[in-house]
Amino acid sequence: ERTETRHDLMFIGLIITLFAATASGLARQLAGPVRNMGVALRQIAAGDRDARVPEKGPREIAELAHRFNLALDHLRNARRSSALLAAIVESSNDAIISRDTGGLITSWNSAATRMFGWTAEEAIGKPAQLITPPDRAGNFAHLLERVQRGEAVPPYDTERRRKDGSRFHAQVSLSAIKDDDGRVAGISTIVRDITERQRAEENLRALALRLSQVEESERRNIHRELHDQIGACLAT
Repeated sequence: ERTETRHDLMFIGLIITLFAATASGLARQLAGPVRNMGVALRQIAAGDRDARVPEKGPREIAELAHRFNLALDHLRNARRSSALLAAIVESSNDAIISRDTGGLITSWNSAATRMFGWTAEEAIGKPAQLITPPDRAGNFAHLLERVQRGEAVPPYDTERRRKDGSRFHAQVSLSAIKDDDGRVAGISTIVRDITERQRAEENLRALALRLSQVEESERRNIHRELHDQIGACLAT
């Protein structure tokens, strides 16, 4: 019985030794690729957009490196897309403002600062009603509820308020910001100052009214002249 126990212990020890040797060899195989991955991540963080991990070694290690490089490519593409979107937002002449589902402003571009007068530091964290005149708040809240329910709201003309309290004509577009699960996580608001357009439209309306008045006056003059001429002819 002692002999069998001793043999069992020797067998278990052999298994443990083999496992340790395998694990040690695997660890040595993985040490290089893992170190390379860490180096690549640090290079990307430092701004190196071309960092990659060598895809060499045993098949499993090469496959691991290949998948890691694919993940790096996705990360680069996501960063480029984010940078492009940020550049578009910042260079826009329209105010682009986002708010969370609680109604607080979460982003505020440079055009919003020029248009409304508040800096991003002043506006972010404030209620979205900051730029809405009190007499327009009810309609705005109703439209926000529609967007949060997933409804499409077409752009609409309204008025917005500046930091100094003055108001201006604006066209507002609302759209839902959705998370990866498709749930509404916030609302994006694009505000366009249409003061000049409104002024031009008012001028056109005034001109059209003036032309209508001139036409009416000319029509009356012509009618009067014809009436007088006909009367003169009948008198003779």
